[in-house]
Amino acid sequence: MGKYLKQITAQDVYVTRLKEKTVTNEEGWHKKVPVEPQMPQTGSILFDAIGRILFETNLRQPEALAEILEVDAGDLRAAIHLLSGLTTQEFIMAYRILQAQELLECTDLPVDEIARQCGYLATTSFYRDFSKQAGTSPATYRLQHRPWNYKELYTY
Repeated sequence: MGKYLKQITAQDVYVTRLKEKTVTNEEGWHKKVPVEPQMPQTGSILFDAIGRILFETNLRQPEALAEILEVDAGDLRAAIHLLSGLTTQEFIMAYRILQAQELLECTDLPVDEIARQCGYLATTSFYRDFSKQAGTSPATYRLQHRPWNYKELYTY
């Protein structure tokens, strides 16, 4: 990517689904505060729209994204590749894996339910994609990244 174009990542458009999280003030008091989903502003109307769509749906197919955006799938593929360096499918998968990581860290949902919420019909496909993207299985990721007191820290 050239020096004039910033590469857009799935992290740039990801919106948390947390409802509340625990914060600590200067005196050490803990309290849960609401988390308002905030749509990031990437500077690209296309990626801002993609972020909203991925937040509001659980779609995983590039054709479905193109249909919602009312654009040609080939044109969408070219634009996403130009601005992110990824195919449309890879970008959607990266977003869904971020969503799965948040669910694994903040909830005790079973992996098959997490897969379903992330738009996967087959848990085996979810395991394959998650392991490819995160470098570890969902169960191992949960063991390594979920805090012991996650129920006190997060409301999902």
